[in-house]
Amino acid sequence: MRGRDDPPVGVVTLGYAPPHHAKVRCKARGRVSSQLAQPVPRMGDEHFTNDEGPLVIRHARRHRRSRGQALTEFVIIVPVLLTLVGVAIDFARVYMTWVSLVAATRDAAQYVATDPGYNTSGGYYDSTDTTNYCSAFPCTTAPSTDAKSVVDNELGKTFTVSASQSTCTAAKVSASLASPSTSSSTGGSTSYPMASVIVSACVPFHTLFPYPFFTQSGNWIIRVDSTFNVLVGR
Repeated sequence: MRGRDDPPVGVVTLGYAPPHHAKVRCKARGRVSSQLAQPVPRMGDEHFTNDEGPLVIRHARRHRRSRGQALTEFVIIVPVLLTLVGVAIDFARVYMTWVSLVAATRDAAQYVATDPGYNTSGGYYDSTDTTNYCSAFPCTTAPSTDAKSVVDNELGKTFTVSASQSTCTAAKVSASLASPSTSSSTGGSTSYPMASVIVSACVPFHTLFPYPFFTQSGNWIIRVDSTFNVLVGR
């Protein structure tokens, strides 16, 4: 098949030379072939040298530096993130424990204020009830025992009856029943005096991390006081 640069048919030429652009194409092919034959630079290969060698080496060094910087930042940030997650979990657990303790002490205060033995065995105000009778006010013995039974049942743990809660190494509860008031300013009367009960409770809560000024021996002490007023016999 004849090419565009071949001599005309029937014309005999001696020493025919192709046009200049054909020579250019041949030279271009030679340059491409020689470039393809050259070895391909590899990342980090500092022994390879050609016109682009120094640029490859600088890129490899910069890449190693960026990887080291990313690893350092990761090592610094991970403990901070884990601490924040732990603090969030601790505060959520503390809040749930506090809500449960508030609800339990409020129910205990209501139970004691309504005098559970009033209509059955005598109660706090009946001198014939030798177990629950309050001979003096504020009365704490029988009311604290009744409050303990309520909080034990609601929170599923065993509380200790103790009025001293400055230190709380174990769950403690106490109840104080004030003398019923017959004053109209409090809403009471001679027939239906107003009784007031304060139930105090504390529980030690073990946190994931110790927090200065908030924890005692690794425990966060949760304290709650609940007050309930009710008309006796109403």
